[in-house]
Amino acid sequence: MMMAKAQPTRQRDSVRHGAQPIPNPVLCREGRGIRHFACAHYDACLDKAAKAMWTGFTCVECAFYNSRDRE
Repeated sequence: MMMAKAQPTRQRDSVRHGAQPIPNPVLCREGRGIRHFACAHYDACLDKAAKAMWTGFTCVECAFYNSRDRE
């Protein structure tokens, strides 16, 4: 009997129930992304985007972007 392959799910926001938030850059068109340059995780997100050869990314779906006013 063949088992169905589990489909990967896209993590809609970067907060997991009961866990710490994780950086969550999202692919977007170059020049269209709103970014949080002062974020402590910005360099890691930039590296992720560069390694994936994204033309642009946005931080708006990231928990760290939404909490930027508290820093």
